[in-house]
Parts: sequence; structure tokens; C-alpha cells
Amino acid sequence: MRIEEFLEANPGIFVVGLREGTMFLIEKETIQLLGPRPARIFKKDQDPQELEPGADFSFLL
Repeated sequence: MRIEEFLEANPGIFVVGLREGTMFLIEKETIQLLGPRPARIFKKDQDPQELEPGADFSFLL
């Protein structure tokens, strides 16, 4: 519910839910998800997406 409220007030922003045991490694113009579990991506008026480690997260920059 809080994520939905945040996205309503900030419609152009992505929210990323990182699960326990995961983190982002940001180098130059790339973002890599490290760890064994996927991340959940939230954006206003879109269904949440699950992205696996190794996926392209550069759209977050």
C-alpha cells in the first residue's frame, strides 16, 4: 500500500524491492543484481515485474 501511495505521488520513478541476501553492484552505466533471488520492480500503472540476477537493470539509471 505504501509503495502504491509513493508511486501515485512520484509517477515517473521506479521502486525496486530487493530481497534479503541480494544487492546491486553499480559500475559506470550498468547495474547488476547480486545474490540468489530476483528483484521486484514497481512502476505506476504497471503490474510488478520480477527480474532475475543477470537481467539488464540499466533502465534504473
